[in-house]
Amino acid sequence: MSERGHWQLVEGRPHPRLRGIVYGYRGFNLRLAEPVRRLEFPVPFVNLTVTWRGSLQLSAAAGRSARLGQLVAGMSTGVVHAEHDGDLEGVDVRLWPLGGYRLFDGYATGGGSHILTLADIMGADADRLTARLADCPDWAGRFRLLDAVLLRRAAAGREPCPRTAAVWQRVQRDLSVPVAALAADAAWSERHLQSRFRDHFGMTPKAAQRVARLQRALRALDAGLPASRVAHLARYSDQAHLIREVKAMTGLTPAALTRHRAASWRPTDRSQTEITSVFLA
Repeated sequence: MSERGHWQLVEGRPHPRLRGIVYGYRGFNLRLAEPVRRLEFPVPFVNLTVTWRGSLQLSAAAGRSARLGQLVAGMSTGVVHAEHDGDLEGVDVRLWPLGGYRLFDGYATGGGSHILTLADIMGADADRLTARLADCPDWAGRFRLLDAVLLRRAAAGREPCPRTAAVWQRVQRDLSVPVAALAADAAWSERHLQSRFRDHFGMTPKAAQRVARLQRALRALDAGLPASRVAHLARYSDQAHLIREVKAMTGLTPAALTRHRAASWRPTDRSQTEITSVFLA
């Protein structure tokens, strides 16, 4: 135990049958001496968070702002302000966007608000799941429980449209492909493509490209590359375009964003952090 407290992070690999649906599990048990406040930047994932000790206060530029113990955060092009009092235990489930669509019948991606309670989607089953997770004696048991619940939902869930899924994959690979080219490849009008894409992901193809470019830019900035090189790697038209987009999506310039991420609270003190990987069959 340090002056800042103790934190435990436990990484879990989902069942092989959830490949392409669930990216991974992360359990956390934080007992810190001070509150934690951080910015969550746009990511190409849907996040499910369940806490059984403590709760999170989330505020988005658009959508819900609430203190939640069970939440689903869909994709967006803006930051989310997250904070808690330092005493928190729970699990994060990071879902591939098409997985979120399938598990939650499209509601966590194409429908509803950016931030939802799990009860919005699962009803009374949300409280039952939270109680069962809290009662599990260890993280391996919690991850097995999540596997069982998510496998059942996946089996009963709505299948994504294959053409829409193909468009998503191309958007992630090609950060500058025009929407007209995407529509032509799908043999759809641009209007129909926009409608199908929103239904599956809650955003347009252009917005998904913005998120993908930002993620590539963040990785390059974290690596210490100059802004001109970052702009090229992330497929911005020039450095000025990079600065405009990063500021529009995060509220910070690339230089300020790099300083913020370097100074942000992260459990990097390995002597006070228990980081475990749990791989299940």
